Amino acid sequence: MTLITAAGILFPTMVRQNSSNADVIVVGGGTAGCVAATVAARAGVSVLLIESRTAEDVGRKACGGALSADAVQVVSEIVGPLTGAEIAGTITSGLLGLPGDSPAVELDEPGVILNRPVLGQRLFSDALESGATLMTGHTCVGWSDRHNCTVHIRRPDGTETDATGLVIVDATGFRSVLTKAAGPTHPDAPKRSEIGIGYFEVLPLAKDLDRPDRAVVQIAPEGACDGYAWVFPMGSRLVNAGIGASLAAEDRSLKKHLRSYLDGSDLIVAHAPQTGGGDVTTAVENRHRAGSLSSGSGMIPLRRPLAGLVGDGFLSAGDAACQANPLHGGGIAPSIIAGSVAGRVAAAAVRRGDCSAAGLWEYGVETMRVLGAPHASQDLIRRLLSGLTPDDMAFVAGEMASAGRAFRSLYSSSPGLRAREILGTIGRAARRPALLKLLFESGHHVSAIHRLYRNYPESPDRLGTWFGRVEFAVRSFDRLVQGGRG
Repeated sequence: MTLITAAGILFPTMVRQNSSNADVIVVGGGTAGCVAATVAARAGVSVLLIESRTAEDVGRKACGGALSADAVQVVSEIVGPLTGAEIAGTITSGLLGLPGDSPAVELDEPGVILNRPVLGQRLFSDALESGATLMTGHTCVGWSDRHNCTVHIRRPDGTETDATGLVIVDATGFRSVLTKAAGPTHPDAPKRSEIGIGYFEVLPLAKDLDRPDRAVVQIAPEGACDGYAWVFPMGSRLVNAGIGASLAAEDRSLKKHLRSYLDGSDLIVAHAPQTGGGDVTTAVENRHRAGSLSSGSGMIPLRRPLAGLVGDGFLSAGDAACQANPLHGGGIAPSIIAGSVAGRVAAAAVRRGDCSAAGLWEYGVETMRVLGAPHASQDLIRRLLSGLTPDDMAFVAGEMASAGRAFRSLYSSSPGLRAREILGTIGRAARRPALLKLLFESGHHVSAIHRLYRNYPESPDRLGTWFGRVEFAVRSFDRLVQGGRG
């Protein structure tokens, strides 16, 4: 069977859909799932990749697609260099719009804008070429037998079957039924305020952008006071524009708010040689009448990773494990990192003959140190920013941006960001006594939770105690922010 996708990638005859058992079963063909399947298959174990979408639709997701230069380096070291059509635009600087009447801040922060579907198709192809067996159009509806690592699958024709593996890797995304239903050793779930929703459109413009190398981020636009809007150039006449907010927001009409932001923004300038200027409003309005090239929406985790990522014969990766950056929800680089570790650890456990939680525990320790520690710190920063007044938020964001660190935290997926450095920079620059006190005290909490995640327990039996310390740390920080706000 040969398949040519819309992205022009040829899948060889190794696409098989009859096998229902394998050493490692990866559920979900997104970023984390494809990388996990590739790494495990290359390690010499049998891999079954189960994906609910058709092969042509793999890689399509509501996403801004922005990666900082640091994140590009991390991604390239794991999956190979980003090349050709995978890069839709190159960014040399950014513009950060602040709440209220505060002036925008120019930022010197290089990066790229990805063509997410093309990259997704390449990662999908890598998994197949590495020897993974594929089931497309098959939806995992839950556990059939948790003890024996058997998942229940619905076929495209509506009939159902089971698939059994030694290790199940859950990469089905934020709405996962496996992780939520007794997958890991310790229950943990995001609260409503820790869930984000996003909407994006890819829009062609009637005029050339004056700065096709500049990404624009607007903090707290109308309709998303606890979120942000973005416009990321994909060349001179194409942009990825979107808006994200907390699920707790009172008005979640994101499409309406995105259009309102684009029509009223003076941060995005299109260049018209014959007329001498113009803004993006006309260009976007022209496109609105014809419709966007693509659009989408989705839910994303905005919190530290789940406490328990591992169970007997089970690993949770990507959005299913809440491993996205909690400041903005970006999950490309974290998912690639987590998928790589999951595939490696799963294959090693199969070869050792120990797929128990203890045998797979290395996955949790490694990902918590690489992703959990910075993301737990950023989770506290998000909670701090959401608790500030708009004026204080503008001041803090402006100081962060002027220090050259904010844009990396706002739109990159680099796991190497040291959150305490951000808060320390803000504290040194602050001129407001009450806010200064809150920022300095917050810095101590941020450092403490970073250390806590770096010291993730080395065995499952210590997880309960560690989780209690995390919960106490988060509650203490929330009380600090509420008191400082009051």
